[in-house]
Amino acid sequence: MKDVFLKTSWNGKAGLNHKQQPFFSLQGQVKDSLNSIAIPFKVNGTPNQSRLQAKLNIDLFEGSAVDLAMRNFLPDTKLLSGKLRGQLSNEDLQMDLEPATLLFGNTLIRSLQGSVQGNIPRRELSFKKTTLEITDGNASISPFTFSMKNPETPVSFRADDLELDKILSIYPKSRLSGSGRFRGTGTFILRPPQIFLSNLKLENSTPGTISYPDPSQPYFEKKIIYLNEFQDLLAQGQQALVFKALENFHYTHIRLEANRESSEQMKVLLNLKGKNPDLAKGQPFDITFPIEGEIASLIQGSLLQQPVADELNKRHLRTE
Repeated sequence: MKDVFLKTSWNGKAGLNHKQQPFFSLQGQVKDSLNSIAIPFKVNGTPNQSRLQAKLNIDLFEGSAVDLAMRNFLPDTKLLSGKLRGQLSNEDLQMDLEPATLLFGNTLIRSLQGSVQGNIPRRELSFKKTTLEITDGNASISPFTFSMKNPETPVSFRADDLELDKILSIYPKSRLSGSGRFRGTGTFILRPPQIFLSNLKLENSTPGTISYPDPSQPYFEKKIIYLNEFQDLLAQGQQALVFKALENFHYTHIRLEANRESSEQMKVLLNLKGKNPDLAKGQPFDITFPIEGEIASLIQGSLLQQPVADELNKRHLRTE
């Protein structure tokens, strides 16, 4: 982190009031060397009691003081634009975040706004309802309180109109592609310097498509029309049939449930209903199977892991 210097200018007076008690009055401004922070302040009082009032004018941009501080706190975060406006009255802090844009990993978050109240002695920040735009959809974060004394904080959220192709574009090395819109709810755990997903429920709000090509599978990129071809494919295990269906899957329903206990790997249960028009003349499928691991690794790597393949072979694959 580069050095950030604070510059303070002030003036004031001191003396005795009409009761012959000593008093002082100061006013001034604090600015940073990056021209991202301006805090005009006033302090009035006596040696035994004083009152501080300050206005907070903070600009957010890449390389600003808050951006640099945030990267120490959450290394994968980069602030691109926005403003923080608020006031400090003695030990009470109130701030409003005007629409901000930030990059979290490969995810662009736009129109982030909300309000925060803080208590300096208690080292707490209370976040009111926060809204944002992500993957061309919108999301809201429920109110929560973050305490520096106990920094592990669960944060609940709801998302609507998320575009699948935008979600998958976050993982450029993925072989998985698709279309459609999704909605869902979940909880992530804020444990600086980490943020990790604790649970997630996601389902589609429109029909769409999924394509997961796997060249290692039999009949790759070939249409399965005749019964003997279908039987030959099924003879190689139900997982072969599932991954053939996923080459060009037109879904009517997708539901994903994911849970993580403590810091263990994510456990995912995925249900898909739909058909592949290139497989058995569009025979409908109802596929449910579990996956265990990190979602990002699964998306970018291969779904065909031995535990998944074994589980698929145990399950009864429903067709209509």
